[in-house]
Parts: sequence; C-alpha cells; structure tokens
Amino acid sequence: MYENFDDGKKGEDEINALVEAQLAEYDYTVDALVEQAKAEAAYERLYEQLTADVTVTDEEIQASYAQTVATDKATYDGDPAAFTLQCMYGNRPAYTPEGIRTVKHILIKYLDDDTQKINELMAMSEKPEDYDAQYDALKQQAYANIKDKVDEIMAKIVEGGDFDSLVAEYGEDPGMKSEPYMSEGYMVFDGCTNLVEEFVDSAMALENIGDVTAEPALTSYGAHIMLYFSDLEPGEAEL
Repeated sequence: MYENFDDGKKGEDEINALVEAQLAEYDYTVDALVEQAKAEAAYERLYEQLTADVTVTDEEIQASYAQTVATDKATYDGDPAAFTLQCMYGNRPAYTPEGIRTVKHILIKYLDDDTQKINELMAMSEKPEDYDAQYDALKQQAYANIKDKVDEIMAKIVEGGDFDSLVAEYGEDPGMKSEPYMSEGYMVFDGCTNLVEEFVDSAMALENIGDVTAEPALTSYGAHIMLYFSDLEPGEAEL
C-alpha cells in the first residue's frame, strides 16, 4: 500500500496516513496483520516438519509433470486467450498452443486534446450511426499531430536503428519497459481479444519475423510502430 501511494511527491507522514486510512477501510489493524503473519509462520514450520523426511523419485516427478502438461493442453489448445492471460498474470503453463507470436511496439501517444475527443466518442452510451467514420476521422486527425515524431522513428528504423533502443528512447507504453514484455513483447494470435483490434490486425499482418509495420497501427491510445519479434514454440515445455 505504501508503494502504491508513494508517487514521489508525497511526504512520508502523508503516505503513512493514507496507508492507515486504507487499512481502516478494509478493517485491518496492525495487530490483525501481526496475528496473520504468526499463523502463516506457524503453518510453514508445521509443513517443514511434516515433510522433512519425504522424498520424491524422478519417476514420480515425470509422472506428475506429464499430468500437468495434459491438463494444460486440454485447457489451452482451444483457448489461446486463456494461455496469454495466464502468462500475463501467473506462471507460464507447461504447454503452449499453436499460432501465438510475439510483437514489440513503440507507442507514440496522441496529444491530450485529441485523446479526450476520442475517449468522449467511445464513452457515448448511444453510438451515432456514423460512429466508425467519426472514430476513424478522429484517429487520423490525432495521428496528423504526432506524425512528425512517428516519421522520425521510422527513418531511424530504415537506417538500421536498434528497435529495443528506440523503444527505450521513444516508447510511451510502460509495459514495453518492464519484463517480460521488454524481452519478448506481447503475445498475439488470430482472433485475439486481449488487445485492441487494430493492434492485433497489424501484428498478424506482418509476414516474417523481423518485419516492421510500414504504417503504424492507429488505436485509441496512439500510433504503434510494431516489430514481429518471435513465434512461440508450440507443445510441451521442457521440464
């Protein structure tokens, strides 16, 4: 909680007060947290004692892992979206379905005024009949206001500039500057709904690993210069 409130502007006393207020809102007290920690520590000590003499054979490990692979295969073969979400929020499964690629991108955000206009249109409870045309027009108008920066980046790519270095220098997506996305990019596949449609369409239109979009993908967030980074190897992960 402290880290969430610590934006680099608040003082320590102010942050502590916010933390205490948040704890009170959740009906937590320091004493309750101490008791919870004691219970967890006691459980860990009990587990260590009960399992101290337990041994596991290689054959048992292999059999257990084979069951994990079978379960993951049944779960993810027909649902690659579940696979990508599991990778995003948990551990990488023991089985990878076919057809998943990774892409890196350099996001250049629209100017604030342009973003506000797009968001206001998207937030309308009743969409106008020409919603798609209005949406596309607002994106094109917003893109025109950042095109000089996009052209500057594209020119550096054509000159052989390192994509990762350009992400670090220009990219405005915080996700691309944290792991695992910094190393391998975002996972996409045909029919992917975990990411916005324009992003997925541009990612899947790239033909070969190493290709970069000739024109950036325009989403509600901004312009995305995209690199086809890799294909995930389908099948069982090595134990």
